[in-house]
Amino acid sequence: MSFDLFALRARKLSYALRVPLFRRALRTGVLAGVEHAYALGHLAPELVIDVGANRGQFALLARHLWPTARIVSLEPLPGPNATCRTVMAADERFELFEAAVSTEAGNSIINVTSEDDSSSLLPLGEEHQRLYGSSLASTLTIRTDRLCAFVAPDECPASCLLKIDTQGFELEVLKGSEELLPRVQHIYAELSFVELYRGQPLASEVISYLHAVGYQLAGVFNVAYDGADRPVQADMLFSRVEKE
Repeated sequence: MSFDLFALRARKLSYALRVPLFRRALRTGVLAGVEHAYALGHLAPELVIDVGANRGQFALLARHLWPTARIVSLEPLPGPNATCRTVMAADERFELFEAAVSTEAGNSIINVTSEDDSSSLLPLGEEHQRLYGSSLASTLTIRTDRLCAFVAPDECPASCLLKIDTQGFELEVLKGSEELLPRVQHIYAELSFVELYRGQPLASEVISYLHAVGYQLAGVFNVAYDGADRPVQADMLFSRVEKE
């Protein structure tokens, strides 16, 4: 990759060391997702729904940015889920589920990668292996359900942020969240411009879907490039368009 991962991690660590909450998390080996602060710091959600929580990196940032917000996180892998629970243990306005969001309730097989934050309900693609050196380590049966099984639509306040980081499964998560979308003000998702997982919808398809259900693209952040300066993926912020 053409961006300097070491420099990025160094900047994140420098930021984290200045925040007591983040310093405590570092003792468990978790570095808060401070790279998202610039994109989201101007928002003021009362509810943050964190789909694909991993070890709590985003939940930590959310608590720092929005001290009184309710945070609901979902992470299907038992190991990262347990770490996330430990990191956020003292937070009374935090709730964590060991599950993934999909279009229907049931069980699914997740592909667990060598670096587990690349694990996906989709098969690992050749481009991901080439760019990131990822490999399949194992498979695991996990619980899946629609988002409304974890957050009821009438529990969503006027200001709600839905964050999605699900390794190519973003469109299925959105389709499994349709009961809540009319109440979600902002969506923040990591989307890909190239196929990193086999069969994944690319950014253009997800953007088109969100446009059709009432959202507009509000910003593109943290763009990652390959060695030929080709954009590979980015974090994108979407805002609901208010009807006149």
